Amino acid sequence: MLRDSALAVSLLLATVTTAAAQQPPCVFPRRDQVNARALASVTSSPDGHDYHYLLENQQPAAQALVKFAVQAFNSGGTAIIQTSPPDWEVGGRIGNSTFYVWDTFGEPRGLATGSSAMGFGFTNAAGLPGIVRFLAWNHVESPSFPRGEAPDSCEGSDIIQNSFKGTTVGPKPPPQPFVPLEFLNYLITLVHDSRQLGWIKVDGVHQSLLAKLIAAKRKLEAGDTQVAKDNVNAFLNAVRATSCQEFSCPGNKPETSEAYALLSFNGQFLWERL
Repeated sequence: MLRDSALAVSLLLATVTTAAAQQPPCVFPRRDQVNARALASVTSSPDGHDYHYLLENQQPAAQALVKFAVQAFNSGGTAIIQTSPPDWEVGGRIGNSTFYVWDTFGEPRGLATGSSAMGFGFTNAAGLPGIVRFLAWNHVESPSFPRGEAPDSCEGSDIIQNSFKGTTVGPKPPPQPFVPLEFLNYLITLVHDSRQLGWIKVDGVHQSLLAKLIAAKRKLEAGDTQVAKDNVNAFLNAVRATSCQEFSCPGNKPETSEAYALLSFNGQFLWERL
């Protein structure tokens, strides 16, 4: 009798194992088959900054772009307020993440390859412009299963993982607490990052801006705050002279609107506190 019971248990386990092995895998189709580019322009607003995005689905792209999300960070407990173009809807925050999403339901749905839309944005956002991530993805049908047979999780269901990813400018709290020398080092990092990302297009401009900030740093380390402030002001004047503030750039200036947003507003923040 004991042998019969053990045999029955073994057969049951083998059946369960075989059934589990035969269960069809739950895998979401790829949702990153778009080729997104998000241009950013930032302007001052009464209580912060307004962020404007031009979204493109560039050639080549296998599918239409139907959802778009940008990282945004609360500053001082303020809410993130989104603006939306026609035929798109504000979707709010994705779960507990720092990404805020826009969706479109109009037909034909989304941005076809080679098309663009503008009007996405955040309004009156506190904090300062910083380097953030964006996501873009197409529409796919979720895997379906007979009732009671759906697995607990599916591969590729996390949209933050299963999406096209890029870099843009969005609202971030400034480094706290404010320490002039540390913030100046942060601004120097933003100059380097802007060059690496192609937002500063010319090496000579990159080196010229960097030289002004390094001069300011040396003066600040020596305790000469006024001359350091003058050097930061020279940096700001150079940024404004060589940057585009809008998406398009008359005269092919060597700094994009993203570089202007990062360097001008963060530089002004520093200058006012020296």
